[in-house]
Amino acid sequence: MRPTWFLTYALLFTALVLLSVACTQTSTPKASSTPTATSPTQTPTPFSLANVTPSGPGCGFERWPVKTLADRDADRVDFNPKPTDIFKLRELKAPSTFPQDRRIAPTELETYIIQAQVLEFKLENDSDIHVVVSAIGRPSETMIVELVDVGCTKAGRSSQRDAMLSARQSFEAICGKTSARFESCPAQVEITGVGFFDLIHGQRGVAPNGIELHPVLAIKAVGLNTAPLALATQPPRAAVPTAAPASSHTGATVRCRDGTYSYSQHRSGTCSHHGGVAQWY
Repeated sequence: MRPTWFLTYALLFTALVLLSVACTQTSTPKASSTPTATSPTQTPTPFSLANVTPSGPGCGFERWPVKTLADRDADRVDFNPKPTDIFKLRELKAPSTFPQDRRIAPTELETYIIQAQVLEFKLENDSDIHVVVSAIGRPSETMIVELVDVGCTKAGRSSQRDAMLSARQSFEAICGKTSARFESCPAQVEITGVGFFDLIHGQRGVAPNGIELHPVLAIKAVGLNTAPLALATQPPRAAVPTAAPASSHTGATVRCRDGTYSYSQHRSGTCSHHGGVAQWY
């Protein structure tokens, strides 16, 4: 029989070996199944409206790049104004989608010039001046034009930024300072602005297709008896004999029922959007 001291040392040696193995296992780090921040297998965050932020405090969000000429298609906009009227703009087909940072061709790539009656206006939460206008003599035929605060636009495109600022100053010179409530303004104006389709959400004065001029690049008062613009889209009309023009409107050939004058040399369609013909000269 082996001596007792031999068994004691054997048990002690076994205990030391087991303790050493246990310590080695607890000190070995576990492999992580989570990829690191620099892992090439990670995919970038996809674009979504949630990742887009306004240009600054008190500025807008929805389609804001398009509204402020900061979108990816802004360089394609034709800034040579195309004469038209509110009736034709309201008849344009409404889009089915409203991209956040791209334009809806061809309307949003055009600059338009119209004559209109200002009905009312207010300062919006996004710092735009929201203006409800109508066809002259037809207050039910409305649409919206918007004057942008250049503090809510991005750097660059200095000529358009200057135009936006000048248009806003001109409007306030015509209609007065804006506030957070609707104010009336009985002015007839000529407005130049870029075509824009807005989502219809019950906004005051919105056109049935959501068409706007946004941003407005120029605005001026034209008075009550200024001849309407000669529209580039008017069809040819048959010639009619004319008499001496009205002395206060040299060259005018017809007076419309809403008090405006036309220089048309053709009978068909003259004053069709101004209540009809009151008198030929």
